[in-house]
Amino acid sequence: KIAKTTIKAIYNDTHIVFLVVWDDATRNDTFHKPWAWNAQKKVYDQGEEQEDAMALAFEHTGPFTADMLSPVDALWDLWTWKATRTNPVGYALDKTHRYSAAKPTGKAKQFPSRSGKPIWIQRPDDAGESVAKAIDPPTTHSGDKLPGYLIRRPSGSAADVRAKGLWAKGRWTVELSRKLNTGHPDDTAFNPTRSYAMAVSLQDQTGDMDKASPVLRLSFDKK
Repeated sequence: KIAKTTIKAIYNDTHIVFLVVWDDATRNDTFHKPWAWNAQKKVYDQGEEQEDAMALAFEHTGPFTADMLSPVDALWDLWTWKATRTNPVGYALDKTHRYSAAKPTGKAKQFPSRSGKPIWIQRPDDAGESVAKAIDPPTTHSGDKLPGYLIRRPSGSAADVRAKGLWAKGRWTVELSRKLNTGHPDDTAFNPTRSYAMAVSLQDQTGDMDKASPVLRLSFDKK
């Protein structure tokens, strides 16, 4: 179950824009897994704080179920806005999710699927320089709490999705925009003559990416 959420979308000849609004009583955008100084050990430990986040997922190749643990072979296009790691620079993290029953080449993790059979999941960033990069802690004391990520302007296909959020009066409002067709193979190319399966996922200080809405349909009204 996710928080009460409203999604609106508009488009023109070149771009599509989403407005996502959801209830969240607390604003969490200061740190995400920061480096916290351990005075006894005199080293930095990774803190437990987590940011608020929201993701839109779209069909790309194969079945789209909106459930990361469903036993399917598929590729989904995922845009993830993160309150700490992407919001300051006005972008979303642009990734693909790849699901397969057979072990793929490259970095992947295995999970039990809903059928009980294992599913392999890969979550690579789109091509280019990602908006956020994990950084190592300093080797000497430089402050009691330090960011765990370098936040930067992305490049290439990783810079396709612009996104900006604002928290006020117990809710987040996030606007995301992208070209209908970026020309990049790791992105879903939207054709206004058809509809697309999609879903929304919200994270309130959690990493529970498998908590999502049911499958939604993105349809384009005739102009």
